[in-house]
Amino acid sequence: MSFYSDEKDILGGRGKLYRRGGVKKPIWQCRLNIRGYKGYVVRSCGTTDYEDALIFARDLYDDLSFRVRQKLPLQRRTFRTFWQSEWLPHVQKTLSIHRHKLHKGTGERYFLSHFGDSFIEDIDERKIAAYWLFRRTYYTEGPGSTRKLPANAAIHPSKKTLDMEKSLLTQMFKYMKVNSYIPHMPLITINKDDSDPLPERRPHFEMYEWEKLRAHMQKWKEGGYNAFHQHQRKMLYCLVGFLMSSGLRPNEVFNLRWINLGVTEKGRLKVIIPKATKTGYKDRDRVPLETAIQYSSDAAILRHQRHPDKPVDRKTEYVFAGYNGEPMAQSHKLFCQVLEEAGLLKDPHGRNRTLYSLRHSFITYRLLAGMSIEDVARNTGSSVKQIQEHYDHIANEHKEDELSFVPDNHFENVWASSDQDASVALTQTLERLLTAPTENEA
Repeated sequence: MSFYSDEKDILGGRGKLYRRGGVKKPIWQCRLNIRGYKGYVVRSCGTTDYEDALIFARDLYDDLSFRVRQKLPLQRRTFRTFWQSEWLPHVQKTLSIHRHKLHKGTGERYFLSHFGDSFIEDIDERKIAAYWLFRRTYYTEGPGSTRKLPANAAIHPSKKTLDMEKSLLTQMFKYMKVNSYIPHMPLITINKDDSDPLPERRPHFEMYEWEKLRAHMQKWKEGGYNAFHQHQRKMLYCLVGFLMSSGLRPNEVFNLRWINLGVTEKGRLKVIIPKATKTGYKDRDRVPLETAIQYSSDAAILRHQRHPDKPVDRKTEYVFAGYNGEPMAQSHKLFCQVLEEAGLLKDPHGRNRTLYSLRHSFITYRLLAGMSIEDVARNTGSSVKQIQEHYDHIANEHKEDELSFVPDNHFENVWASSDQDASVALTQTLERLLTAPTENEA
């Protein structure tokens, strides 16, 4: 039967060393009463030698007393433990799906590799400064050098990417400080490096490439093994056309519900960006090209084909919904497969095109059509600085007509999704959808 033996008071009565009886090699245990902390702290000293156990207990008492005075948790945590057990659940609960994926992906790939085994209160400005060198060389000399480069990553991170990661780290360490997990907030700054790539023109589609892609997808969307694949192909075609016609971010379009589509005073399509997106701290209006109404009408027809007898609930149903009614948020990979089939995955500089390239194409050709940088920035939810950095064009002022009007016959032929008669019919279908009562209103 086990029992306590060799009990010895230490630290002027604020601690006790003891061993368990009935074992071959009894290890010393310590029980400490820390000023300012309710209850006892019990730890194993990890040794059978009394003098070593006494040194361990004294050091532990000093360390825990310091942590109590600094209002820090008594249990030290590594960055990895904090990130996995508390930070990710907090982000998932309080931020949007988009931000949660951003924190999760960046953390798993980069933050854990650099900060993972460090105790969070030991991460100082020096450790953070070392991160930027680690990050810049991640795919050339670091852990990523032996792995296949992800489709959404660059060998040399851009300034915008590093700024985004700085923002994520700042959020995280502010949370630690507010919750008294660290004694002070470290200064988070990005070390300037001459090797940082200059802002460059983003991958986009030349007009002849877009025409080639659209022609390929018109045939591709008619295939599919079953009803599920057929629906996904046709809806992706609508999604791609709408992105090219609106310049919206993919995540903004994924989250569009029918209630987010409206009509301007001049009778043109208006898109209200929902709050659960990158720009969604408040609803914002966008005016896409006239062809956007044709692609959204195609999506409306697909929806009615799936549920011909069910009224549309505009408040809950997504415009570009997959076969199961959920957003087409997993369509990035499928789109890349389509691009590869069409021979359009790589741009002339060897960079992979993605759904985001449709937004870059829209911005590029709006500027070439004479739209001012300020108006393009406002209509696409970007900043003038970002437009100036990444799109090297000179533009003139314009009005709403130019925001939504396709400038010439060549553009009409390239961007249109159907002939004129079909376009009128689709527009009427969409108008009926937008004005019909929802299930809740009926």
